[in-house]
Amino acid sequence: MKKTLALLFPQKRSLTNFLLVALCSQFIYGVLALKGVAMVQMTQMWGISNTEIGALFSVNAFVGTFSYFMFGWMHDRFSVRFMLTSGIGMVGIMTYLIVFSHAYWLLFALFAILGLLTEGYFWPAVVNSVRQSTDEHSQGKAYGVLECIRGIVELAQNAFAIWLFMFLGQNVAGLRGAMAVNGAIMIILAILVWIKYPNEIFLKSKEAGAKTKESLMGFWAAIRIPEVWLIGITGASIYAAYVAIPYFQLFLKDEYSMNIAYISIFALFNTSLTRLIIAPIAGVTSDHIFKGAANSMRIALATMIVILLAVYFLPREDSLIAVVMILLVLATMMIYFLRPLYFVPIGEMKIPIRLSGSTMAIASVIIYSPGTWGYVIYGYVIDTYKGNGAYEKIFFIMMGWAIIGIICATILKYRMKHKRHLLDARLKALDERVAKMNR
Repeated sequence: MKKTLALLFPQKRSLTNFLLVALCSQFIYGVLALKGVAMVQMTQMWGISNTEIGALFSVNAFVGTFSYFMFGWMHDRFSVRFMLTSGIGMVGIMTYLIVFSHAYWLLFALFAILGLLTEGYFWPAVVNSVRQSTDEHSQGKAYGVLECIRGIVELAQNAFAIWLFMFLGQNVAGLRGAMAVNGAIMIILAILVWIKYPNEIFLKSKEAGAKTKESLMGFWAAIRIPEVWLIGITGASIYAAYVAIPYFQLFLKDEYSMNIAYISIFALFNTSLTRLIIAPIAGVTSDHIFKGAANSMRIALATMIVILLAVYFLPREDSLIAVVMILLVLATMMIYFLRPLYFVPIGEMKIPIRLSGSTMAIASVIIYSPGTWGYVIYGYVIDTYKGNGAYEKIFFIMMGWAIIGIICATILKYRMKHKRHLLDARLKALDERVAKMNR
């Protein structure tokens, strides 16, 4: 890891900035990440059903998805430093409202606001920073390292939350305490980013009004790039599977009567350790073995389908619980292999840095859209069909989306290789309009 970081970021300052961004990129999702290891405890903490907690995550994702349209243009108009600092600072303060909230309507509103701040307002600044940090030949490795560091942070966050939960006698006060600590760390990180990160804007225009117009022009141009939509749909197929990972806990509880404490330990390994192990591998293999993110995504999605088919057809017998757990871990590993590759094609296509914020925002709208319906649908399926093939239906949905992803990744690979001249023409036309505006 140390050697990889040195190669990717030869200057100490760029490495420091990257590490700060990586820390911010996980701590801001601290509350939401807990669902991966403590879904059952969260329903107990707030006294809500599977459908209701699914609604919280869905409104968070719904508002977050459309917030990319609201804030996407801002990521080329304003500096990464400004967007990161203000975003994580506001979420850090708001975490305390979530910790001490008891009314469901208030939780619902807070999760909606959380979606605005963590997604459209904050996340494109993270991927834009990574895009700027290294050249187009090392994008896969850079995003792989980002996911690895995020995995380390998530492991520490979730391990601390589970430890505190167990230490307090399996009391949900442990989750509240973990959330409060996470909020304090976010406020500290906001201050550090403001002090350390450079205040850079890459637009060609010099005046404030012209910069705003140029960023809006770039946002509109990004909407009309077919490759951005293909990246988005392929990513959405991956995210649809990612949304289902927390329900692996309920699958083990309902189908194999596994103890909740053991489920949390399994979930901690399944969500945090697998991410930590597989993310760096994804970046290296994408760059050097599969010769591009599009091809990597095709292969990994196909592998995930095979694994889910095995889980789908395996008998629901307690004697097979070890086999099931191994298969679930393998499926999760494929999902975490895919996650660092979402935005890699944008760098591989050599999209100009001054447009990377807009293109990533548009792709993000599509990539994260399954969050708007996934939690509610998966929760509804479990509440409605429990004991009657509920989890088989969820696995079927995951496999269906994976097939869509394979198709889109194949088309994306073809267009990147054979239709590059069309993208160059669009970018040239945009530059001409900007030059004309600034005369």
